[in-house]
Amino acid sequence: MSGAVGVVLTIFILMGVGMLLTHIGWIGDGASSFLSKFVVKVALTATVIQNMFGKFTAESLKSMAAGLVLPFAAIAIVMCLGILIAKRLHMPQNRFGAFVCTFTFSNSVFIGLPVCNALFGEDSATYTLIYYIANTVMFWSAGYALMRRDGGVQKEERSFLSIPAYLLAKDKNDERYVPAKNALFFLSKTVPLPLLAMILSVILILLHVSLPGFIMNTTKYLGNTVTPLSLIYIGCCLMRMIRSGQLRWQKGYSWVIAGKFVLLPGIVIALIQLFSLIPAMNNVLVDQLKCTLIMESAMPSMTQTTIVESSCGGDSEYTAGATALTTLLSFAVIPLYTVIINAIV
Repeated sequence: MSGAVGVVLTIFILMGVGMLLTHIGWIGDGASSFLSKFVVKVALTATVIQNMFGKFTAESLKSMAAGLVLPFAAIAIVMCLGILIAKRLHMPQNRFGAFVCTFTFSNSVFIGLPVCNALFGEDSATYTLIYYIANTVMFWSAGYALMRRDGGVQKEERSFLSIPAYLLAKDKNDERYVPAKNALFFLSKTVPLPLLAMILSVILILLHVSLPGFIMNTTKYLGNTVTPLSLIYIGCCLMRMIRSGQLRWQKGYSWVIAGKFVLLPGIVIALIQLFSLIPAMNNVLVDQLKCTLIMESAMPSMTQTTIVESSCGGDSEYTAGATALTTLLSFAVIPLYTVIINAIV
């Protein structure tokens, strides 16, 4: 417990740095956008490469594939529950998807990754990506579709087959290529750069290809920036929410809290216990993977939900408030789940 409290205090201080730098004007819109993109597209990608080549062999990669089943199943179950609860609460159409997404999806990178690294060691970064993959794919497919409905946006027309023609076309603004553009956008979100790096790393490891030392050193230095910069970014987001008065209680927030901190981690724990009864699955669900999946599932609502809800024309204030509320409550939840994990793993 004392170790968990120490981790929470460290996280709080780093987030406080982000809040302070935002308050005094050092971090503006441009800087916060840079932090977000750098952490996800550069630093996290470097962490993937570093951990994959540094800690896995062709034989041990089987555990990665098997571990994906659990978070996908847990997220799908909780999302279905979120839809049923939203209907029962008669949530307005402009925040129906917002409620379901804040109820379901976790901040797996900006808070989950540094928390798991601090609690379970740097080796947990690779296991964190297992949850990140499931969280990201489900968010940008099912979650994104629900939030588009919040703003009254019709279903996108996508054409994956027309992508080559679009890439070769001279006039990229031709309306005929709108379905191809939609398909490319969908792929860029459901198959983000860290996931591409992971897929490429798996292929190279299976082919017994190793990376030279200077590349491994570069990825290590870049990867070390994930934890501090992600927490500074969250601090920046919190300060903006406080300034805009988005920290206020609204209908359904009690269910969002229950979904994020009780239902989703509870289902993950239940599935871990269920899989432990299957000898083949029990062998691949190693203790560190179990710990990481439980802690990731207990993280606050996903930060990107507010940005996406705003772009879709839905109630972005609702998602911002839920994100801020669950982020603040996570300071108490992290030590609690540290004790629970120690008791069951």
